Amino acid sequence: MRDYKGELEALKNDLMAEFDYYNKQQSMIDKRLNELMKQDQFNVVAVEMERLIAERRFVKERCLELLPLRDMFRGGWAEAVERLDKLAGHKRESVI
Repeated sequence: MRDYKGELEALKNDLMAEFDYYNKQQSMIDKRLNELMKQDQFNVVAVEMERLIAERRFVKERCLELLPLRDMFRGGWAEAVERLDKLAGHKRESVI
């Protein structure tokens, strides 16, 4: 029999780690873009800003894709785990 709870827990952990990674990347890109905007060397800065903006677009899209799944695990996960634990307890009692 498949361990759905274990598989979901692993999926949750992977999803949260990936979301955190992209969220941190987005923050680092924003910080660098802000630093670049303060510099006076527009010709030198423009190339890096263009690259960072393209990178940020990708990172932002990935965060938006992961957000509904992250929210699902965050909001309803505790209740689902509680119900699964109760069910497992009930199954143990009925076997005895």
